[in-house]
Amino acid sequence: MIAHYLKVAIRNITKFRMYSSINVVGLVIGFVCFLLISLYVLHEYSYDRYHFNGDRIYRLALGDISTNSMGSSISAGAMPFILKASYAGIEEVVRLRHLPSLVRHGEQAAFEENFFFTDSTFFKVFSNRLLIGNARTALVNPYSVVITPETAERYFGTSGEEVIGNLLQIDESMTFVITGVVERAPSNSHFHFDFLASTSSLLTHPQEHIRSYQLESWYSHYFHNYILLEEGANPEVVDRNIRDAAKEYSDPVYYQRFGTNMGLFLQPLFDIHLNPLRGELEEQGDRVILNVLSIVAFLIMVLGCVNYMNISVAQSTHRIMEVGIRKTMGASKSQMAIQFLGESFVLNLFAMFLAIGFVDLFLPYFNDFIGKQISFSVISGQVIFSLFLVVLISGLLGGFYPALILGNYSPVKSLKKMAIPLSGKLGIRRLVVTFQFIVSIVLVAGTFLIFYQVRHMLNKDLGLSTEHVIVIPTHGDPLVNQNVNSFFERISGRSEVINYSISELSPGDPIYGIVASFEGGEVRSYPTTGVDYGFLDTYKMKLLSGRDFSKDYPLDTAERIIINETLAKSLGWTAQEAIGKRYDMEGDGDTFGEVIGVTQDFNFNSLRNQVRPLVMGIMPYFFQKVSVRLSGDLEESISIVKTAWLETFPSRPFDFRFADENINQLYQREKKFGKLFMIFSLVAISIGLLGLFGITSMELKFRIKEIGIRKVLGAPIGSLLVTLSNDFFRLTLSAFLISIPIAYYLMDQWLQNFSYRIESIINFVIWPGILVIALACIVVLMRTYSASTANPVDTLRNE
Repeated sequence: MIAHYLKVAIRNITKFRMYSSINVVGLVIGFVCFLLISLYVLHEYSYDRYHFNGDRIYRLALGDISTNSMGSSISAGAMPFILKASYAGIEEVVRLRHLPSLVRHGEQAAFEENFFFTDSTFFKVFSNRLLIGNARTALVNPYSVVITPETAERYFGTSGEEVIGNLLQIDESMTFVITGVVERAPSNSHFHFDFLASTSSLLTHPQEHIRSYQLESWYSHYFHNYILLEEGANPEVVDRNIRDAAKEYSDPVYYQRFGTNMGLFLQPLFDIHLNPLRGELEEQGDRVILNVLSIVAFLIMVLGCVNYMNISVAQSTHRIMEVGIRKTMGASKSQMAIQFLGESFVLNLFAMFLAIGFVDLFLPYFNDFIGKQISFSVISGQVIFSLFLVVLISGLLGGFYPALILGNYSPVKSLKKMAIPLSGKLGIRRLVVTFQFIVSIVLVAGTFLIFYQVRHMLNKDLGLSTEHVIVIPTHGDPLVNQNVNSFFERISGRSEVINYSISELSPGDPIYGIVASFEGGEVRSYPTTGVDYGFLDTYKMKLLSGRDFSKDYPLDTAERIIINETLAKSLGWTAQEAIGKRYDMEGDGDTFGEVIGVTQDFNFNSLRNQVRPLVMGIMPYFFQKVSVRLSGDLEESISIVKTAWLETFPSRPFDFRFADENINQLYQREKKFGKLFMIFSLVAISIGLLGLFGITSMELKFRIKEIGIRKVLGAPIGSLLVTLSNDFFRLTLSAFLISIPIAYYLMDQWLQNFSYRIESIINFVIWPGILVIALACIVVLMRTYSASTANPVDTLRNE
């Protein structure tokens, strides 16, 4: 019996090839999208879960006690060991200091971005395996470093035992011995390293501020600190206990000056990737985007399933004669149901296995597209179970409903081939088609909006210019910072170089605060960055009042500052009134200066946020970036700058990037989201159009006699097109009208995340809707035209 059912199922699938193909393609597309997004979502949720004690690892975060909220991922290097000694429930602590460094071995030298200093407890807290070396002693002694196998291959051509004991020169003044080879952190780690050096080495670091207050001060926040709780310790209790540690262990005067609302918080390791804070080591994920993509995956899968159900129901009416014969021969309703359900499950299972094959084939391209390293092995039993559940539901819907309709149909009517009408103002077919196009229009509208919002942010006048500016990182190297003027002298006067400067940051970098006070204001933290002469000109920032820093004014080196318009307004001053106002760095009454200039507001960071108050001062001890504005042929100009750099610093590699790359990098999350949204929007439209093509073809087959009679009676093709297409046009128009408020609301909610947003979004609702309707109309008209031009003699003879 089962073999008979299977044979009939295969026969019917091959008999109706076009409709079977439409069903399979729609289901495969839906299943592929579901699997790809599931893999992506699972990968995002799998971050840091490879650590054996991950559920007991927490990151120390800074936040506001009054609002009970975490704000910053970095804290002071002095904090973790004090907390371990003072509070119960803490088993171990480890510090990480990200410090890009110049690494040299023989003639090979490079600035290594993924260079970290850490404590010997690193391997007690984290589960990164030490492949070669002793995990207990590898980072105990000063000037010890462990490297990844990939790094060992780059510098020594091998990652074996012979690497141990080799020497690396770090920042020209420190010599480190390699004590181990550590397994590289997997792609689903919230930070990645190539070098792990012992923190005790920082005591003799060439940069004075690193070897002194960064290690000792409670308020020098430069470290990412992690805490391993004891087995059975209650994290809520430990979190509550350490909340007021800042008050307990800070100097009372400093505590009052730097803010009494600062508190310490524990952030679970598994929450870091999808709940990022300020100062993250790498770009992290976004829980909102994952939720949206999950909903999109679900909708696309639903589209594929309901599309299949819709066409299956319509297609089943061609089997009226078969049903009549089976019922006449004694077939029961249950046997009819088994037949239809069996065919449905065969088709769905076939589509599912095809989808799995396509996912395995396309996954490398998908990884390149989204910039991830997702493997098919990350798929969980839950996803497989969900997929089989979808197949089950889809199979039931596609088989049970036809069996129910045809099973109740009279055998006499069946044998007379009396058709089951598909029309009806409230029929399920109408609802399904309308739903498909509502989803398609909303997704396409969202794609247009994301694209134009990102373009709006990239093209908006930032109040500064990064075009043709290259940024050369100095990494705070004292040799470079102290001799940078020699480099400037070499490029000064060249027609290819317009301006140049050195600074702490370049546009796109996060800005942190320094505690200070202004005349008539309170002591609080003000976002502050160190700049040098020529910084404003290099980035074409405009002064509203006052003057720029100048070497003609000796006091500009320490006691003069420039503020932005927003800061002046927040203090109740106009740009002119701010000039000459007194400024007290650290708010302790020891270091006084004055405001010498007010700039027009400029966006130093992402346009997601409003312009923040900003203080700029000449602070050489913070300098990290050299900026050079070029003109003429960029390749030639860069070559000239490179020659001057290597003449000045022959032992320092010339490494640069364009300043506008930093700005573009701020919106990578939105760009990636937009790309994914675009793909799945196209998928949704494709499924909708496939379904519309199939259901139109089916409907026209039922009206083939009507078409022939109308043509014989003289109906022109134009009249036939209008008559036959009218029903579908109404459906797509209804979908368009329903989608307008839905799309508008969802897009407006998304734009709430941006301080600088597209002003009017109605066009991004109307035009995508018109585009989708136009595509639907083209599909319907093409299919209708084909049917209306058929020879009526042939159609009426067949009837």
